[in-house]
Amino acid sequence: SIILFGQTGHGKSSVINLIAGKEIAAASSGAKGCTLSFKSYNFPANGRRYHIWDTVGLDEPDMEFTAIGQACELIQDLTSEGGVDLLLFCIRAPRITGTSQANYRLFYEVLCRSSVPVAFVVTHLEQEKEVHMDSWWDRN
Repeated sequence: SIILFGQTGHGKSSVINLIAGKEIAAASSGAKGCTLSFKSYNFPANGRRYHIWDTVGLDEPDMEFTAIGQACELIQDLTSEGGVDLLLFCIRAPRITGTSQANYRLFYEVLCRSSVPVAFVVTHLEQEKEVHMDSWWDRN
């Protein structure tokens, strides 16, 4: 099981669509998030089967406490069913914000007790000049 997390508008649902190779998750460019509860996506891609959980953005003011409670429940459920294999942390370039850092600590350090590998997915790099896109990591 893979949990995809990050702030609202950072492209979590779009990442699922990219991995799946087709649109299976609703994505929005609107001001308010379109993922209002955790949702599971099961699909084959590149000869493998994926089970990815799309999460609520943890910066939605009217959803934050509910989202944290849902995250705790999700991880407890997945732990009892074999565990979480990977955390995908979706962040929007060009900056890593304090809210992003807090979300990382919540999922990785608190909920998963620093025991689940994390991969970073950096979105919105298309606004970087191509020569600078690959060096984004070095600069940040």
